[in-house]
Amino acid sequence: MPDTLQKLRPDRDLQCYFLRPTAVAALSATNPNGFTVSGSWRQQFDWAVIEWNRNNTFEHPLFRNFPDGDLNGLTLTYEETRQNCIPIDSNLFPTVDWPTLRVWTDATPADSPYKIPLYPLATPIAGSYQAASAIFTLQGTVTPGDDVELAWIEEHYTYTVVGSDTLQSVAAAIVATINGSSTTMHASQSGAAITLTSTSAAGANGNRVGVYGNVSGAQTESWNPAWQQLSGGISPSKWRVTLTFSALRQHPDDPQPIPTNAVRKMRWTYSADLQAGSYERSEFQVTVSNWTVSGSNLTYQVAGPGSRRVEDVAPEVIYSGIWDATAGTTAPKISTGNFSGGTIHSSTTPGDSFTCTYRASQTHQLYLGTRKAASGAQVTVVVDNQAAVNLDLSLAGEDVLVRLPLGTFSGQTLHTVTATHAGPDNTTFYFDFLELATPTSQLPVLAADTRMTLATDWDTDHSIALGPERTAWMIHALGFAGRANHYAGALWHYELVPQGYTYASATVTFTGTPDPTMPGAFTSISIGAYGSAAAPTVIQHLTLYGDTLASIAKAFELLINNGSTGIWAQTLGNVLTIYARAIGVAGNDITISANSAMPTLTVAVSGTPYQTGWYRFAGGNDGEWRTDLTAVPRMNRAARDWSRSFFQALGSYGITATGAFSMELQHGDPRQPRELRSAIRAAPQ
Repeated sequence: MPDTLQKLRPDRDLQCYFLRPTAVAALSATNPNGFTVSGSWRQQFDWAVIEWNRNNTFEHPLFRNFPDGDLNGLTLTYEETRQNCIPIDSNLFPTVDWPTLRVWTDATPADSPYKIPLYPLATPIAGSYQAASAIFTLQGTVTPGDDVELAWIEEHYTYTVVGSDTLQSVAAAIVATINGSSTTMHASQSGAAITLTSTSAAGANGNRVGVYGNVSGAQTESWNPAWQQLSGGISPSKWRVTLTFSALRQHPDDPQPIPTNAVRKMRWTYSADLQAGSYERSEFQVTVSNWTVSGSNLTYQVAGPGSRRVEDVAPEVIYSGIWDATAGTTAPKISTGNFSGGTIHSSTTPGDSFTCTYRASQTHQLYLGTRKAASGAQVTVVVDNQAAVNLDLSLAGEDVLVRLPLGTFSGQTLHTVTATHAGPDNTTFYFDFLELATPTSQLPVLAADTRMTLATDWDTDHSIALGPERTAWMIHALGFAGRANHYAGALWHYELVPQGYTYASATVTFTGTPDPTMPGAFTSISIGAYGSAAAPTVIQHLTLYGDTLASIAKAFELLINNGSTGIWAQTLGNVLTIYARAIGVAGNDITISANSAMPTLTVAVSGTPYQTGWYRFAGGNDGEWRTDLTAVPRMNRAARDWSRSFFQALGSYGITATGAFSMELQHGDPRQPRELRSAIRAAPQ
């Protein structure tokens, strides 16, 4: 029975892309009801996206759906679990756009998509919230007049010991003060032990909150431990997300939903979870299940029987003007590549045109096959002396092959199409083909040929970006039933390790004597970006009665590590070292300044000075990403999962397969050719 294509179907209509070369990601286990995306993160800002795109550039023309961006009548529901990704309920700053579904429409610039927050549209369905907590025990002996305190973020709670106090009564007094005033913690007591439980940072978010304790005076009391981060916070493990496309809003108070009747592209983004220090490579997985799309206008159409394409090299296409010419001639240059028929023409000269006269056997929809890019031209198309159709081929930040509708025309008569470069100068008009399409929702059924096969190459987006089941289906649907040959490639299937990279850093050294009696006894560290007009982020600490140089340094460490996505910190005594999370020279563009309102406290910053009081981080160096010869298994997670699914899918169609590897890897260390060959040969999978 003929098959059909449905919008947003995971094993037919989604793609996966990732930040190259540091990340690697691929779809696997795709089916009508869900998918898995998995791979490796190798630096803190790695990401992978699942993309739906109106302009399908992958399938054979027989199976390639017409561009249809009308999602307005659809509702999508799915369930999701994440491993080693930033959770959907995280309160981290979105350095990468993980919190939102980004939606590009015909009306939005390429760099300004609509951003739909996903967390408000999500409901937890497995697991539950468990608050993060920490236990501090007051020990020693009490001395009247001592100040005992606990502090975190911007809160601190101090109790002055009196003569009748015990360790237990001091703890009870601090608990009462916290519960009477804190907006972020609840406190409970067991003897001299205080349990702090987060009330503001839900679930796993609370695990980043750091707390430290002080004692001033005779200091016969002490806290055990002296400081710690909360732990034990747990968030739900599985979420159900519902997207009603006619009601999507960027903000709950937006008066109107975003337009979804002309969507060009959508992206779900997954990003490496925040690690405590310099990033260590980790595998990740996102499992999506119970994917359900309902509503009207769900089925795609394709070019049915009687459809055909007029390629750019067809004899009925007549070129006029000075189209980009082959060197030394006046003949239009024919560029080759992944185009319809393998060729495309281009012009950068206003007034250049082509004319094509054709006859179709039946009523048809006419499409112009072209290319949109940052340097795309304005184009005017006239068919049979009808009103001109004006097309804008400019698309900042992107380069994509598209089919643009020109109208519906009758069959059994001659039609003449003239398309003209309408400027401006030095913008490009690409002509790939004209398509005379008779729409149908039913896909063709082709006879199987056991003598023929298609080879696949995981180095190309036609394999690595698609679900493996989609590629296997295409091979089967086109009738290729011979043994399939799969090339695992030379670019992406192995693990990588950074070689020669270092992280930038700066130090802040505290000397002198803290004086909490001074009004406004604040110490501040400001973090910015070199060359940016944005205001720096100011991190402040109010000097407490029990503060020492080391505790001030520790307070800043805890503040910075409470979710800072650009930096992390550690202390050694009175020296605070702040590291860039960005690997290599990029971290050198972080700027820092520090000062204290107390004349008795000196704050010294190390780094590269560039203006009065400001320094750039230093020490960040770029290196190379090299094949990891010690990784076991040798193939990375994305390659393993994709390949397993691909061979299983081929087997379900009765197609046998063989795979091959390259020994000339893109990231091989040229200093270790023998070790590289040995590692590949010895690779355990």
